Amino acid sequence: MIGNLAAAALLYRHAAQTTDNRESVKLINLSETRVPLAHVGRVTEEAATQVLNLVDAAQPAGHAASSEAMALATRLQAAALHPALGIGEARAALAEAADALCQQAALWQASQGLTS
Repeated sequence: MIGNLAAAALLYRHAAQTTDNRESVKLINLSETRVPLAHVGRVTEEAATQVLNLVDAAQPAGHAASSEAMALATRLQAAALHPALGIGEARAALAEAADALCQQAALWQASQGLTS
């Protein structure tokens, strides 16, 4: 961005030198742009840091949720392939799946609270 401003300033100065009425054209003072640019840089860095911190904070929960989902899927697949699956085992597997889905929903809702 500073490079663009410097280039614009050079073009502006060249235009000022080639015009017939040089005194009516003001030159850009680049020192006046440094303060706003420093503020924009600082605010951008703070926002990026906040986003990265949120991502870092959410990673353990995401990894845990993924591991739990894979373990549940493995147990459900094994139960489905069991030749003598009884109604009690099927109900237990469904209850476990429902609990896991509720936990996943709670994690998602908690993650939404981090970003609002």
